[in-house]
Amino acid sequence: MTLDRNRKLSLIERAFLATINGLGDLVTGYTIAFGEELVRQHGLRGFFKWAGVTQKTFDEICAHFGVEDAHLMASLASFWNGCDYCAYGHMLAHNLYVFERTGELFPVDEEDVVSLMRMRDSEVMGELRSRLGKAAAYARKLELVERKNHLRLEEGPADGPDDKMLLKCIALYEWVNECSIVAGAPAPPLGVIAKKKALHQRYLEARAPERASRPRPVAAAPKVT
Repeated sequence: MTLDRNRKLSLIERAFLATINGLGDLVTGYTIAFGEELVRQHGLRGFFKWAGVTQKTFDEICAHFGVEDAHLMASLASFWNGCDYCAYGHMLAHNLYVFERTGELFPVDEEDVVSLMRMRDSEVMGELRSRLGKAAAYARKLELVERKNHLRLEEGPADGPDDKMLLKCIALYEWVNECSIVAGAPAPPLGVIAKKKALHQRYLEARAPERASRPRPVAAAPKVT
């Protein structure tokens, strides 16, 4: 797809976008920051096709891995594509699911996304192994992280249903990130869990002491409204 980043939206397109943003906030609890780019690149008819295909594919990924790990895979797919907006937003959604399910904080804070992106690939993987390898509860997540990174780098046929779905996730976010790359972190939780504002607030309060004790460059935390 040839992208025209400079095309101005028509009045009809802007009215449509305002409506969609309002509905998105009501239905999912958030609006995406790259909606204008989607309409600019795909047009109104293409927008609906894009939304339908991406939602259907993400639903398939959720059905296979579970919604929690689907968001983790989406986050890392976007991370390796250089889209900190989607990497942050899907990691935040994942972390909210973990917090809701266990009451615990996932070892990878969504605010780590930006600083991790400044590291070499090998350093990133080393950091992920170090953090996730400390808890047996995260063994499956680490397995998926490792396998996904292998598939990202190595050519060859998929080996089983996990690989097929990981490759589908990689392909999906190569497409999504063509437009989302224009936005930057921080991002809202990129999932329906964004509707749980009280959960998000409790999560931020639980994260606060840990963040305060770790001097590191971070993105600003999203404001819960």
